[in-house]
Amino acid sequence: MPKVRLIPAESCIFRWFGYLPDGQWYDQTQHEWVMLLKGEATLEFEQGESVTLTPGDYLTIVPHQKHRVASTSNSSETLWLAVFYD
Repeated sequence: MPKVRLIPAESCIFRWFGYLPDGQWYDQTQHEWVMLLKGEATLEFEQGESVTLTPGDYLTIVPHQKHRVASTSNSSETLWLAVFYD
């Protein structure tokens, strides 16, 4: 079981599209656990996979799994909880 440090959770509200210019990816050194609380979001992974999240969906992104937010809801804000851990 991974060792979890107690750190403040980061919550993010996204209301627009296009968070990184084309060809750029998030490349984090920690695990990221993400749960979508409101709205809808599609994440793209460098390997070509896309995942669309709706409220209640969650996933873990492993360190150095390059990803980006491809889109979020047009009609409402998108609210999610992101927890980073080692």
